[in-house]
Amino acid sequence: MQTKKNNWKALVLLLPVAMCLSFISAFHPFYISVSEIKINPTAKTAELSCKLFTDDIQEELHQEYKQAIHLSNISPDNQSKLEKYVQQHVKIYAGAQAISLHCIGYEIEEEAVWVYLEGQVPNTSHNFSVNNTLLCESLQGQTNIVHFTYNNTKKSARVICPDKHFEFSFE
Repeated sequence: MQTKKNNWKALVLLLPVAMCLSFISAFHPFYISVSEIKINPTAKTAELSCKLFTDDIQEELHQEYKQAIHLSNISPDNQSKLEKYVQQHVKIYAGAQAISLHCIGYEIEEEAVWVYLEGQVPNTSHNFSVNNTLLCESLQGQTNIVHFTYNNTKKSARVICPDKHFEFSFE
């Protein structure tokens, strides 16, 4: 009888804690993007892959274009919108020169969208900077993670919006 009474007391005490935790998490969602940048210094090429939660990027594009966007419908129009968005929000520099990127496609992976871009590196710099503002305009607390690979050496960094700047040196 005493054990049942103790179990009941524990339940009564833990239930409000569990309710508070679920209430807090409902008002503090977690927002994250992952960008992978690969530089091949021999071929002077750059590859950018960005992983974004589908509902977040669709909402961002909806705000920009004032129409519903359904990225599960893979189309040239959706690809063009994603390309423009990523080009505006991810800037990669080799030294002081910007690397121009164009979209080669995108795909849906469970609850995320992968966007793929590529371009030519304009010089032989070993120093790179990245400005990443993906989803920063609409999602307070957005975390952007960048994995940067240069000649098979990988470095990673993260920033929380409004911060946006990354520096990578490979000397």
